[in-house]
Amino acid sequence: MRLCGVVPPTPEAVYIVRNILRDPNVGPLTTKGIYYRALQVKPETLGLPKTPATKSQPEQGKKSDIIPYPYHPIRSKSYLKDTVLYFLERRREIEKIHVFRKATPKERSRMLQALREKKPSANVSDVPENIDQWMWRPRGLIRRSGSRIGGEEDSNAM
Repeated sequence: MRLCGVVPPTPEAVYIVRNILRDPNVGPLTTKGIYYRALQVKPETLGLPKTPATKSQPEQGKKSDIIPYPYHPIRSKSYLKDTVLYFLERRREIEKIHVFRKATPKERSRMLQALREKKPSANVSDVPENIDQWMWRPRGLIRRSGSRIGGEEDSNAM
């Protein structure tokens, strides 16, 4: 199935991402989180043949054309984001949500360090306490209370 002139992802890549997002022990994930979890899945365990990506050789030193994992179904972050996640979002299987969460002390210290590079007189009070992130989750997740995440009621949930 082709969507808007975009080559669809491989079935193996879609399978891996679906399983990662449908895992009940995992909440919404960032693209980076999905990518690193996907790389932990070995293609051999799925019974998949080793088929390399099409662009395995960079053109005259173009670093952007190097495919990090040419034999893995999720061959790069850009392939995951621009092909696999886009495909699943267009099929309305997943959705992107905006999440605000409290920053960890390590994240706050990194933000303070970056801020001090621009403004040497910055202090801890200049660093925001919350971080906003865009995360992916399967559509139609139902909370234990019986309401759909996103505020819509689901009459069949109970």
